[in-house]
Amino acid sequence: MRRVTLAAFAASILMTPLAAAAQEGQSERFNVPLTDPGRPVRLEVGLVSGGITVEAGGGNQVVVEARAGDDDERRHGKPDVRGGMRRIPLSGFKLSIEEKDNVVEIGSSPTVAVFLTIKVPEQTSVKLSTVNEGDIEVSGVRGDHEISNVNGAISARVAGSVVAHTINGEVKVTLSAVAPDKAMAFSSLNGDVDVTLPAGTKADLRMESENGEIYTDFDVATRQRAAPSQVERQGGRYKLTVERAVFGTINGGGPEMHFKTFNGDVHLRRAGG
Repeated sequence: MRRVTLAAFAASILMTPLAAAAQEGQSERFNVPLTDPGRPVRLEVGLVSGGITVEAGGGNQVVVEARAGDDDERRHGKPDVRGGMRRIPLSGFKLSIEEKDNVVEIGSSPTVAVFLTIKVPEQTSVKLSTVNEGDIEVSGVRGDHEISNVNGAISARVAGSVVAHTINGEVKVTLSAVAPDKAMAFSSLNGDVDVTLPAGTKADLRMESENGEIYTDFDVATRQRAAPSQVERQGGRYKLTVERAVFGTINGGGPEMHFKTFNGDVHLRRAGG
């Protein structure tokens, strides 16, 4: 396994405000060779703080460009001077990159926000997650994609299959081609779910919005029935839960696609419609 641990910290007791400002936005670039450049790639990135952008165009390797967040933002409200001593701003990031058998794993320190722009071969599946301070954007890749955010949006223009979920943000996905045998799911707690599919996509649909509306320009053959019930028996108690959902099919039906939001609208769009 190729493994690289990278730490970039810059600080100087004589640093002037001008010099500090010059370092903001600087990034570092790392080239990650693949075990077999002719085979599909899997990219796995897990961050606590920061944003992730993945783009096709890495050629026969994975190219990672990393930029640290502003330390002063993370330390907002803390004094610059204490006991006659001046605080030296921390900048930079700590990043780990591992590659084995065309699987590239990237992680960072949970205490520093890092913003990644990653170029990969077109035949790349991604598994991406972040929690705070950033969005996730993916474009131009083909494969099976899992994307998760907590406090940020998800945007993807890809081919294959997608499972995308965020808590606070919009989920916006455009699929140029759909894997014919893969179930997919798109959800947000607080935000719209907006998905565009090729016109000929065959799917069974399950669409839910607790505090919003559902819109589509597909010809949906709806089925009026309750969602599958959840039954619990415990301690002599019987509990039955029936969810509020719309079920239907497009183009005769196919793998299940689940669209769900609590506070927001669902938009299911037909490409070219």
